[in-house]
Amino acid sequence: MKCEWEGCQKDIEDNVRDHLLSHIEKNDEAKCLWRGCQRYGEAQVSKHALLAHARRHTGERPFECHLCGKDYTRSDPLKKHLLRHEVADSKNENLMMKIEYLGLLLTEYRRESLRIMNDIESIRYNIQTMNRKIAYEIKRNKSPL
Repeated sequence: MKCEWEGCQKDIEDNVRDHLLSHIEKNDEAKCLWRGCQRYGEAQVSKHALLAHARRHTGERPFECHLCGKDYTRSDPLKKHLLRHEVADSKNENLMMKIEYLGLLLTEYRRESLRIMNDIESIRYNIQTMNRKIAYEIKRNKSPL
């Protein structure tokens, strides 16, 4: 990559940051002097801000999210991004607690359903037994003795 800073045509592939710093340190007004920049000649708030701006021209993105790999030219957008991960983690944790609670409810529902089914089978068995006894008594009482 060639440096497009005014008055420079050096190949900066290996040492982009240090090369940009050499231009910025000499630039007391913190102006971007990168040829073709829409903000060419505009003063930045500080030399540090100019360095962050100049990264747009070089593609340098030194601030990387350790969770997903997304990278940034400045640290403040990375901090905002990390907050989104924290919010997402918090929401996921809340969701996991709800899922766990629903799992417990489902287990209790199954247990109660089995108890009710057993009660129904017990009642059905008792009814069948009573029906047999009644049928036996009816037969016994109808006999021509």
